[in-house]
Amino acid sequence: MDMNVSAILLSARDSGAADRIAIFFTKEQGKMRVFCPGSRRKSGRGGLLQPFALLDLQVDRQREGYRLLEARTLRDSQNIWSDWDRMSYGAVIAEAIDILWPEEEAQEELFDFLDRAFEVLEIRSPRIVAGAALWKILELAGFGAELTGCIECGSQLHEGCLSAEGGGVIGSCCGLDPLAPQISQETLQVLQTLQNYPWDEKEISGSISGKDLIEAEKILLHYLYHHSGRNFRSLEFFQKQSNI
Repeated sequence: MDMNVSAILLSARDSGAADRIAIFFTKEQGKMRVFCPGSRRKSGRGGLLQPFALLDLQVDRQREGYRLLEARTLRDSQNIWSDWDRMSYGAVIAEAIDILWPEEEAQEELFDFLDRAFEVLEIRSPRIVAGAALWKILELAGFGAELTGCIECGSQLHEGCLSAEGGGVIGSCCGLDPLAPQISQETLQVLQTLQNYPWDEKEISGSISGKDLIEAEKILLHYLYHHSGRNFRSLEFFQKQSNI
Protein backbone atom coordinates (compact mmCIF):
# COMPACT_ATOMS: atom_id res chain seq x y z
CA MET A 1 0.00 0.00 0.00
CA ASP A 2 1.50 3.33 -1.11
CA MET A 3 1.26 6.45 1.05
CA ASN A 4 2.68 9.96 1.11
CA VAL A 5 4.07 11.41 4.32
CA SER A 6 5.85 14.58 5.43
CA ALA A 7 9.06 13.44 7.11
CA ILE A 8 12.20 14.64 8.88
CA LEU A 9 15.22 12.39 8.47
CA LEU A 10 16.68 11.55 11.88
CA SER A 11 19.40 9.08 10.87
CA ALA A 12 20.37 6.45 8.32
CA ARG A 13 22.67 3.45 8.28
CA ASP A 14 24.13 1.47 5.40
CA SER A 15 22.49 -1.78 4.40
CA GLY A 16 24.23 -3.95 1.86
CA ALA A 17 26.30 -2.51 -0.95
CA ALA A 18 23.99 0.25 -2.14
CA ASP A 19 21.07 0.65 0.25
CA ARG A 20 20.26 2.40 3.52
CA ILE A 21 17.78 1.96 6.33
CA ALA A 22 16.57 5.38 7.47
CA ILE A 23 14.68 6.53 10.53
CA PHE A 24 12.21 9.32 9.85
CA PHE A 25 9.81 11.19 12.07
CA THR A 26 6.65 11.84 10.08
CA LYS A 27 3.60 13.98 10.65
CA GLU A 28 1.19 11.21 9.71
CA GLN A 29 2.79 8.05 11.17
CA GLY A 30 5.27 9.22 13.81
CA LYS A 31 8.63 7.44 13.83
CA MET A 32 9.18 5.14 10.84
CA ARG A 33 12.04 2.87 9.77
CA VAL A 34 12.22 2.84 6.00
CA PHE A 35 14.29 0.70 3.62
CA CYS A 36 15.81 3.02 0.98
CA PRO A 37 17.02 0.95 -1.99
CA GLY A 38 19.91 2.32 -4.02
CA SER A 39 20.26 5.42 -1.84
CA ARG A 40 24.05 5.03 -1.57
CA ARG A 41 24.55 5.26 -5.34
CA LYS A 42 25.31 8.65 -6.86
CA SER A 43 22.41 8.15 -9.24
CA GLY A 44 20.12 7.03 -6.42
CA ARG A 45 18.34 8.93 -3.66
CA GLY A 46 21.41 9.49 -1.49
CA GLY A 47 21.54 13.18 -2.28
CA LEU A 48 17.99 13.59 -1.01
CA LEU A 49 18.67 11.86 2.29
CA GLN A 50 20.29 14.74 4.15
CA PRO A 51 20.18 14.38 7.92
CA PHE A 52 17.50 16.60 9.51
CA ALA A 53 16.00 17.66 6.15
CA LEU A 54 12.25 18.01 5.68
CA LEU A 55 11.04 15.67 2.94
CA ASP A 56 7.93 14.60 1.13
CA LEU A 57 8.10 10.81 0.90
CA GLN A 58 6.20 8.22 -1.05
CA VAL A 59 6.56 4.86 0.67
CA ASP A 60 5.20 1.39 0.15
CA ARG A 61 4.01 -0.41 3.26
CA GLN A 62 4.92 -4.07 2.93
CA ARG A 63 4.66 -7.01 5.28
CA GLU A 64 8.29 -6.61 6.38
CA GLY A 65 8.10 -2.83 6.76
CA TYR A 66 8.29 0.38 4.73
CA ARG A 67 10.13 0.81 1.43
CA LEU A 68 11.00 4.21 -0.05
CA LEU A 69 9.62 4.85 -3.53
CA GLU A 70 10.24 8.57 -4.01
CA ALA A 71 11.61 11.48 -1.99
CA ARG A 72 11.39 15.22 -2.55
CA THR A 73 13.21 17.80 -0.43
CA LEU A 74 11.02 20.54 1.09
CA ARG A 75 13.69 22.05 3.36
CA ASP A 76 17.34 21.08 3.06
CA SER A 77 19.76 21.00 5.99
CA GLN A 78 23.00 21.94 4.28
CA ASN A 79 23.95 24.48 6.97
CA ILE A 80 23.74 21.71 9.58
CA TRP A 81 25.47 18.78 7.91
CA SER A 82 28.25 20.99 6.54
CA ASP A 83 29.14 22.11 10.10
CA TRP A 84 30.59 19.52 12.50
CA ASP A 85 29.20 21.08 15.70
CA ARG A 86 25.71 21.53 14.25
CA MET A 87 25.74 17.96 12.92
CA SER A 88 26.82 16.61 16.30
CA TYR A 89 24.17 18.47 18.26
CA GLY A 90 21.57 17.62 15.62
CA ALA A 91 22.42 13.95 16.15
CA VAL A 92 21.75 14.36 19.88
CA ILE A 93 18.27 15.76 19.17
CA ALA A 94 17.53 13.01 16.64
CA GLU A 95 18.69 10.20 18.92
CA ALA A 96 16.52 11.53 21.74
CA ILE A 97 13.49 11.08 19.47
CA ASP A 98 14.60 7.61 18.44
CA ILE A 99 15.06 6.48 22.05
CA LEU A 100 12.13 8.23 23.74
CA TRP A 101 9.49 7.77 21.05
CA PRO A 102 7.83 4.46 20.05
CA GLU A 103 7.42 3.61 16.37
CA GLU A 104 4.27 4.64 14.50
CA GLU A 105 2.89 6.87 17.23
CA ALA A 106 2.10 10.15 15.54
CA GLN A 107 2.20 13.50 17.31
CA GLU A 108 1.85 16.49 15.05
CA GLU A 109 3.07 18.88 17.75
CA LEU A 110 6.37 17.01 17.98
CA PHE A 111 6.74 16.94 14.19
CA ASP A 112 6.17 20.70 13.95
CA PHE A 113 8.56 21.30 16.83
CA LEU A 114 11.32 19.22 15.21
CA ASP A 115 10.94 21.09 11.95
CA ARG A 116 11.33 24.39 13.80
CA ALA A 117 14.19 23.12 15.98
CA PHE A 118 16.27 22.06 12.99
CA GLU A 119 15.58 25.40 11.29
CA VAL A 120 16.84 27.21 14.39
CA LEU A 121 19.84 24.86 14.70
CA GLU A 122 21.10 26.21 11.36
CA ILE A 123 21.43 29.80 12.60
CA ARG A 124 21.85 29.91 16.39
CA SER A 125 24.23 28.44 18.97
CA PRO A 126 23.91 24.67 18.41
CA ARG A 127 24.85 23.91 21.99
CA ILE A 128 22.06 26.01 23.46
CA VAL A 129 19.54 24.90 20.83
CA ALA A 130 20.27 21.23 21.57
CA GLY A 131 19.84 21.71 25.32
CA ALA A 132 16.56 23.57 24.84
CA ALA A 133 15.33 20.95 22.34
CA LEU A 134 16.04 18.07 24.72
CA TRP A 135 13.94 19.68 27.46
CA LYS A 136 11.08 20.17 24.98
CA ILE A 137 11.32 16.59 23.70
CA LEU A 138 11.24 15.28 27.27
CA GLU A 139 8.12 17.36 27.91
CA LEU A 140 6.36 16.08 24.77
CA ALA A 141 7.31 12.51 25.67
CA GLY A 142 5.59 12.93 29.05
CA PHE A 143 8.72 13.51 31.14
CA GLY A 144 8.55 17.26 31.65
CA ALA A 145 10.42 18.72 34.63
CA GLU A 146 9.05 21.22 37.16
CA LEU A 147 11.73 23.91 37.41
CA THR A 148 9.84 26.89 38.85
CA GLY A 149 8.25 25.56 42.03
CA CYS A 150 9.44 23.07 44.61
CA ILE A 151 7.87 19.68 43.85
CA GLU A 152 7.40 19.07 47.58
CA CYS A 153 5.70 22.28 48.72
CA GLY A 154 5.20 24.42 45.60
CA SER A 155 7.30 27.35 46.86
CA GLN A 156 9.19 29.39 44.28
CA LEU A 157 12.61 27.92 43.63
CA HIS A 158 15.89 29.74 44.17
CA GLU A 159 18.17 26.72 44.52
CA GLY A 160 17.68 23.06 45.29
CA CYS A 161 18.46 19.52 44.21
CA LEU A 162 17.22 17.46 41.30
CA SER A 163 14.71 14.68 41.84
CA ALA A 164 14.57 12.96 38.45
CA GLU A 165 12.19 10.38 39.87
CA GLY A 166 9.94 13.13 41.23
CA GLY A 167 10.00 15.03 37.96
CA GLY A 168 11.64 18.27 39.06
CA VAL A 169 13.53 20.17 41.72
CA ILE A 170 13.18 20.02 45.49
CA GLY A 171 13.88 23.45 46.90
CA SER A 172 16.16 24.27 49.80
CA CYS A 173 12.92 25.08 51.64
CA CYS A 174 12.33 21.33 52.01
CA GLY A 175 15.90 20.31 52.70
CA LEU A 176 18.57 19.24 50.22
CA ASP A 177 19.41 15.59 49.65
CA PRO A 178 23.24 15.48 49.71
CA LEU A 179 23.21 12.47 47.35
CA ALA A 180 21.12 14.22 44.69
CA PRO A 181 22.55 16.59 42.04
CA GLN A 182 22.72 20.05 43.57
CA ILE A 183 21.38 23.05 41.66
CA SER A 184 22.57 26.58 42.39
CA GLN A 185 20.50 29.66 41.71
CA GLU A 186 22.61 30.44 38.62
CA THR A 187 22.23 26.92 37.23
CA LEU A 188 18.50 26.96 37.91
CA GLN A 189 18.16 30.19 35.94
CA VAL A 190 19.92 28.61 32.96
CA LEU A 191 17.68 25.53 33.16
CA GLN A 192 14.61 27.76 33.20
CA THR A 193 15.94 29.74 30.23
CA LEU A 194 16.48 26.55 28.22
CA GLN A 195 13.08 25.18 29.18
CA ASN A 196 11.43 28.44 28.01
CA TYR A 197 13.60 28.91 24.95
CA PRO A 198 12.09 31.45 22.49
CA TRP A 199 11.81 29.25 19.40
CA ASP A 200 9.74 31.77 17.48
CA GLU A 201 11.82 34.84 18.35
CA LYS A 202 15.05 36.05 16.77
CA GLU A 203 17.40 35.67 19.69
CA ILE A 204 17.55 34.04 23.10
CA SER A 205 16.85 36.36 26.00
CA GLY A 206 19.84 37.27 28.14
CA SER A 207 23.29 35.70 28.15
CA ILE A 208 24.51 32.41 29.57
CA SER A 209 28.01 31.94 30.97
CA GLY A 210 30.00 28.87 29.96
CA LYS A 211 30.33 27.70 33.58
CA ASP A 212 26.60 27.90 34.28
CA LEU A 213 25.78 26.22 30.97
CA ILE A 214 28.07 23.29 31.81
CA GLU A 215 26.35 22.78 35.17
CA ALA A 216 22.91 23.03 33.55
CA GLU A 217 23.91 20.42 30.95
CA LYS A 218 25.00 18.01 33.67
CA ILE A 219 21.56 18.30 35.28
CA LEU A 220 19.86 17.81 31.91
CA LEU A 221 21.92 14.72 31.09
CA HIS A 222 21.21 13.18 34.51
CA TYR A 223 17.48 13.75 33.99
CA LEU A 224 17.61 12.41 30.44
CA TYR A 225 19.44 9.23 31.41
CA HIS A 226 16.96 8.58 34.22
CA HIS A 227 13.92 8.78 31.94
CA SER A 228 15.37 7.11 28.86
CA GLY A 229 17.09 4.22 30.65
CA ARG A 230 19.61 4.01 27.82
CA ASN A 231 22.98 5.38 26.83
CA PHE A 232 23.05 7.81 23.91
CA ARG A 233 25.91 7.27 21.45
CA SER A 234 25.60 10.83 20.20
CA LEU A 235 25.77 12.25 23.72
CA GLU A 236 29.48 11.43 23.93
CA PHE A 237 30.04 14.71 22.06
CA PHE A 238 27.66 16.58 24.36
CA GLN A 239 29.43 15.18 27.44
CA LYS A 240 32.87 16.15 26.14
CA GLN A 241 31.62 19.71 25.66
CA SER A 242 30.21 19.68 29.20
CA ASN A 243 33.62 18.78 30.60
CA ILE A 244 35.43 21.69 28.98
